[in-house]
Amino acid sequence: MPVGVSVSSPKTPEQRLMKHAQAIAMAELIPALIAVTDSEGGVEFINKTGAEWLGYDRDQPGNLIEAIKAEDRGAFIEGEQRAPESEEGSLKAVVRARFANGGYRWLSLRKTPLVDARGEIASWVIVAFDVHETRTRQEGLEFSMHSTRVLNSSLDTEEILRVFWDYVPALGDWAALYLFEPDGSSLRRCCQSLETGEPGPWTVIESVEAYDGESAAGDVGMVSFTAAQRDEPWDACARIDADIKNLLTDTTFHALFNAPLMSFDQRVGSLVVVRKRPLYAEEETGKRIGLFAMRLAAALGNARLYAEARARSDEWERLSESKSEFLGLVSHELRNPLTVIYGGVESLVSKEDVSRKDQREVLLATQKETRRLRYMVEDLLALSRIETKGRSQLEPVLLQRQVKLILAEFGDRWRKNVFFFVDENLPPVWGEPTFVGQVLRNLLDNADKYSPKQLPIEVTIKRDEGRTVISVADHGPGVLDEELLQIFERFYQAAESRGRSGLGLGLTVCQRLVEAQGGTIWAESRPEGGLVVSFNLEDVELS
Repeated sequence: MPVGVSVSSPKTPEQRLMKHAQAIAMAELIPALIAVTDSEGGVEFINKTGAEWLGYDRDQPGNLIEAIKAEDRGAFIEGEQRAPESEEGSLKAVVRARFANGGYRWLSLRKTPLVDARGEIASWVIVAFDVHETRTRQEGLEFSMHSTRVLNSSLDTEEILRVFWDYVPALGDWAALYLFEPDGSSLRRCCQSLETGEPGPWTVIESVEAYDGESAAGDVGMVSFTAAQRDEPWDACARIDADIKNLLTDTTFHALFNAPLMSFDQRVGSLVVVRKRPLYAEEETGKRIGLFAMRLAAALGNARLYAEARARSDEWERLSESKSEFLGLVSHELRNPLTVIYGGVESLVSKEDVSRKDQREVLLATQKETRRLRYMVEDLLALSRIETKGRSQLEPVLLQRQVKLILAEFGDRWRKNVFFFVDENLPPVWGEPTFVGQVLRNLLDNADKYSPKQLPIEVTIKRDEGRTVISVADHGPGVLDEELLQIFERFYQAAESRGRSGLGLGLTVCQRLVEAQGGTIWAESRPEGGLVVSFNLEDVELS
């Protein structure tokens, strides 16, 4: 038999509630929802507070179950069915009810059955208190603690972003995320599909101005607006690019929140959240979004710092390995010429009668190895000077004259079949004569080293759109296409040249010297075999 409050006869709803008018008057004064419903849930009486909360017409209030949020109805109805047989004989529940403004608030209610003389449920008495602030604060605290723990559990940016999308339903119905590149010059954006809710691909926004922001440091306050402010909504909401504005302009939504992502006093992006339906407490939602944005920014900032630290660590490790390799190479490359020089001098000193022919051979070998040492030291010094001082003081230089001087100065060193092709009436270029000479010498050294002696080396100078290009082409083994950029790296030796003498610094020095003069250097494979290395310098405009 159902347990409940017994009523002697089904009189008026007011009599079934309290049996006298004084109780009704008290119900009207209590700041809570007090109602009486029939066995089917139809409202027979609701006090003034309850009617104002739910927006009910007290003459035609309707069915109370319709005010409960759909997600909560199933458990509510099930609990209602079990309530008469329970120990307390009533239902206790916390549900979300739709208020007059269309938003939902948490109510803590107790629903007690009133039974008639036959022991059947005649009606229900409902008393409900608004616990929305307490509930949302508790949820907000739990959400904040949980999201902080999860977001800070990883130092991988992609993992943090994956977790971020899992939290969006607790913030709103749709979200877009903007992230600045570390230098603040551009950013990327990812937003959900309005149809499926799934995050779409990242879109790169090249210009910060296209995103309605002056820089990564400006406009950092959180902004929000509701549907009532949509006459000029975007004036109140910067930090959204045109594509998203167009998307949302054609979309019905109630409120938009735009929170900056700040890490170490620098903006790393912003978070845009849209709610399609109204809430009773928009301010509480904004606070939650703002706090979440702080947690997300901190996690992304930590991940970025970790990535930078890893990159520096990897770079330090690479530099340490390069240093060890460099010391080994220098030791080896210095040992060879010093051995030749020392051996030649020792042979001259130890022998009393040395022919002029033998003396000349020793001196020529000593001259060759001494020159090799000199150029090695010059390359090291040039590399150090460029990396320390950067771009050089430039002056007008005639490239054709520099090539002729280099060929004349080192004619005894290289083969005789070096051919020189030059356009007529070439203007001077902006450069540094010593640097130009060292670049030409290194390029000719490389070409001479790797090209068969019987085949020529071609040096070409020509103009190209305000610049003069000088190229050195050989007929050697060439370089694989995938190595054309790597050959300019310090200590790098292409597969075809490994095992030959040299520090692997020649082309690195050339690149640094050319760039210090405002030029560009590159390499190309020849279809018939061999390599062409070219560099350009800016022409001097002759008035």
